Amino acid sequence: MKKLACASLILAAADVGAARAEICFRVPPATDVFRLAETRFVDSDIGGTHRLVNGNWIGPGYSLPVVGSIELDTNSTTAARIGLHGTNHTAAFGNHLTCSLDARVGGAGTLSCVGRAAGVFNAMGFSFISVSCAGLPASAPEAAGGGLGQMGQ
Repeated sequence: MKKLACASLILAAADVGAARAEICFRVPPATDVFRLAETRFVDSDIGGTHRLVNGNWIGPGYSLPVVGSIELDTNSTTAARIGLHGTNHTAAFGNHLTCSLDARVGGAGTLSCVGRAAGVFNAMGFSFISVSCAGLPASAPEAAGGGLGQMGQ
């Protein structure tokens, strides 16, 4: 009971911002789209915020639910880095189950997927670019090819 009361007090004391409008990203030269909801948490100890994201990673023939965060990059007060974890139920990404993506927002990214199949699926050489969500697909198109899920090795 004491642990529950303590957890309730911690949550009540947290300054939680409301979820913001959807934010979207593309990863050229691949065709994938990321549609993410963002929630900001004020952290008075650092004088800033933490940005949690969740949503959908959409590519040709696949749609991965993802969770992650956007934080300041190492030794930077302006450049943001995004880390995402998604689960895959298709044959894309080398038929692997879990994928982790790390990228500098507006810069280069890397991807690594493991599980369910032998080996590791890696992709790099793509950019992670913020774009308008207007007109972007809400779910995965049926056609295959051109996505991060087919780029790796």
